[in-house]
Amino acid sequence: MLFLEAALNKWRVLPDVALDLTGRTVIVTGSNVGLGLEAAKRFYAMNPARLILAVRSTSKGETAREAILETGKEHAAHRNTRDEARIDVWPLDLADFASVQRFAKRCETELERIDILLENAAVISPEWSMTKDGWEAE
Repeated sequence: MLFLEAALNKWRVLPDVALDLTGRTVIVTGSNVGLGLEAAKRFYAMNPARLILAVRSTSKGETAREAILETGKEHAAHRNTRDEARIDVWPLDLADFASVQRFAKRCETELERIDILLENAAVISPEWSMTKDGWEAE
């Protein structure tokens, strides 16, 4: 019975959930590709006051920002007519402790609050390596 239920759920469409995030601050790590980018698009459609794309490459983050803005135009009906969300691209390399500290300090100084933090960043490497801080990179 469990197998049958799992097979049926495979084709079930997930509900389209849209909350009003007006006034909220959202941070998504790894938001320039894949699931992180798709999550950032969904959060943008929910009208946060501020959406921060935390990425290792700011140039790729800017490309993602443009893609999110373009998607926002396509789904304008879902967006609140109030102020547009501010989308920022902030550098963050989770394999570099100094980068993490700079990011945290920036959050402390520039943000009044963080309402949602989606930790999505990941790296897959076929070879074993170490970070510049001497930790295993993975």
